[in-house]
Amino acid sequence: MPTTLPTVSIGDVSKNEGRGGTTKFNFTLTLSTPADGVYVEFATANGTATTGNQDYVAKSGYVYFDAGQTTATISIDVKGDFTSEADETFFVNLTNPVNVTAAEFQGLGTILDDDATPTLSINDRSIVEGNQGTVAREHWIQAREAI
Repeated sequence: MPTTLPTVSIGDVSKNEGRGGTTKFNFTLTLSTPADGVYVEFATANGTATTGNQDYVAKSGYVYFDAGQTTATISIDVKGDFTSEADETFFVNLTNPVNVTAAEFQGLGTILDDDATPTLSINDRSIVEGNQGTVAREHWIQAREAI
């Protein structure tokens, strides 16, 4: 009687990027049933988030499931910044499954931008014009976030 292989799936992660340093994006792999000798290869891939823009740290390797284990985690470092930008995405792809079939081959990482949109304000000023020459006028400009 043929043995049915268990399936493995990878979940998606959506988190704020943080304002500096790194934030761990933990992708959970779930095995449908415990099994022996199960492993899968993984690698990150760019989406709108890229390693060239230093949005996250590329990573690849293998995930091994010990006997009786049904979950495992892949941690990817996402780099925080102070730039107001759109949310960005990257992927964790599963390949070369051994003693398992993949139910979900790709995890989606969504880096949520948590930086405020910069604003500028200029104070109102008034001045008496006068009839001759020039009159100096001062204005104050204030930024609410780094520009």
